[in-house]
Amino acid sequence: MATAIVATILSGNSELLIADAIKCIRDWVEFLLLIDTGITDNTRSIARDLAGSKLYVEQLAWCNDFAHARNFALARAAALGASWALTVDTDERLSFPGFKSPDELRRALDSDPDVLVWLVPCRDGSYA
Repeated sequence: MATAIVATILSGNSELLIADAIKCIRDWVEFLLLIDTGITDNTRSIARDLAGSKLYVEQLAWCNDFAHARNFALARAAALGASWALTVDTDERLSFPGFKSPDELRRALDSDPDVLVWLVPCRDGSYA
């Protein structure tokens, strides 16, 4: 089976942030899964405009539990066929230094079957 990367984004009202988060990842993933935790602004329409047919939206009533929401997102990503789930916050901007293409990234992720977690470091190295 081909490697599939599904990006997951938990979001409430994020119309001022969501566009840049999506722009930096949309070409690197098969699907973008937006977990709507109570969106009432233009976040969903902005996401649809930018992600197009890659966008899937699932609703989850916010219960003040990030672990529950992340686990929900991971389960839905797996249901979409994810080999890898990329968790992105609306205020994060990712780059993929060292990879010239999404295919090169997938080959790297597939190169060692014992690798189960992919950590993307903060630009200043303060966390991954």
